Amino acid sequence: MNKHVNIIVIILLFFTTFVKAQGNIRLAKEIYKGNDFSQTIEYSYNTDGKIKKIVLFQDGKLHRTTSDFVFSTNGLLVSYINTFNLKISPQKTTFTYNKSNKLKTFETKNTTNNKVLKKRAYTYHGDTVNVIEPDNLSSNTIYIYDNDSNIIKMQGLGEPSTAFTNLYNKYDNTKNPKLLTGGYIEDKPLSLHNSLEDNYVDIYVINRKIEYEKLIASQHKPGGAKIPTQFSNGLPLKISETSFDKAYNKVMPVSTATYQYIKL
Repeated sequence: MNKHVNIIVIILLFFTTFVKAQGNIRLAKEIYKGNDFSQTIEYSYNTDGKIKKIVLFQDGKLHRTTSDFVFSTNGLLVSYINTFNLKISPQKTTFTYNKSNKLKTFETKNTTNNKVLKKRAYTYHGDTVNVIEPDNLSSNTIYIYDNDSNIIKMQGLGEPSTAFTNLYNKYDNTKNPKLLTGGYIEDKPLSLHNSLEDNYVDIYVINRKIEYEKLIASQHKPGGAKIPTQFSNGLPLKISETSFDKAYNKVMPVSTATYQYIKL
């Protein structure tokens, strides 16, 4: 298994060693505020650190609860159920894996009539993940990773109306908060770190300013050299996005996201 494959496995799956390396830090709450809507996501966990429940509020109202998480004996997420505050039947999402324990399929079904609502298939070629929706031939997206486990290119293929190319050239060295969720897998590949700039080719560029928790790297000790207290960046606390509007020749706010954590 080459280095790129190892990178993808780390990003897509839950590993005990990864959890231990994080000191059992978990994402507890994410508050997102955009130009069109706002949402709050609250996470809770079992005593072993695996995800137990996710509650999503949109514009201050309960929208969805994710629960009934099932894991395999080797810690891989097998399924979960989404229930909605609206008149929508609960939906069950299941995951399958290939022989290398890499995500193979992601499928969501209506629990009332067993109808497939969404399905994605994942294939791996070196540093590239190909994500296809078999029932939607126009939806085919490739994700290309660098040696630091970060996506450097996301490209939508298929029909011209759905084609796009996004470039990601700048990352910090801090863990992506969405990976600190005790085994919950997002339905799309993620980067290990946080993007500082997204370039939507020929359209616009989104710049991100990240505010970090401050960790003491060094400080004065009685009797020692009088050195100033120095800090290092910890986990992201707030991410602010802006985009340059060519029509108005000014920087426009896009969104903010704040993160809260717990230590189990």
